[in-house]
Amino acid sequence: MSKLDEVLEVIRTKEHGDILLSDCEYIGHGYAHTVYKINEDKVIKVSNGKHTANPSIVLKELSGLPFIPELFEAHENDEWHITQYVDGYDIVTLLPFRYTPPLYMKVELRRRYRHVVKNFDNDAFLGEVTKFFKQCLEKSWIPNDLHAENVMLDGQGKLWIIDIDQFEYFSPRKILDDIGLVKEEHIGSYIKTLLNQQSSRNPRSKPFKTLINYGKELNEMYIESFEVPTKWGSFPVDDLLDRAGQ
Repeated sequence: MSKLDEVLEVIRTKEHGDILLSDCEYIGHGYAHTVYKINEDKVIKVSNGKHTANPSIVLKELSGLPFIPELFEAHENDEWHITQYVDGYDIVTLLPFRYTPPLYMKVELRRRYRHVVKNFDNDAFLGEVTKFFKQCLEKSWIPNDLHAENVMLDGQGKLWIIDIDQFEYFSPRKILDDIGLVKEEHIGSYIKTLLNQQSSRNPRSKPFKTLINYGKELNEMYIESFEVPTKWGSFPVDDLLDRAGQ
């Protein structure tokens, strides 16, 4: 039993009763939280005391936005919070290469995970990205730290941001006023420019571009077809996998 479990072996909640951590499935330990699975719908995240933002506040204020898991209950001092369990794979698993992988690895990744990504719709996703960042800015939050381990894809083809601990609060009135003045057809490019400039925590972090690239790469790796050469000729990758029963 870890030191964390010794201190917080039993978590007393108002809506979910007493939660015995030893009865929960351990999922992982990050910089800010240790995560336990309560059931098929919910996880509890126990604070390690290292997060920058108050996650429960961020989840409440961004509730209903694309990519944001549902918050069920939270400790008043954010020692823990209970949120939606995402059943899927993180982006680093689905897209383990920074650059274009060799063909044999593309085929192998397609074989392993195409059943997960088959429902992903990149066109719909692009619309959700613009909506997400526009509403985040309207609510005075800059999404930070969207690296590949913090974003997951579920079996329905939806992406989720599972770690919002580094989201950054800001309140410049001019930015909020500007959003209201931007023409609808220009909002996407405006938000992209803004977010590529506004992340003070990490000037090199470009959250809008990061999410867009995840969608583009998922589409290229798992949705768009590509040919695989064989001694009998070239065939679409999914035809070969279907014939092999993969």
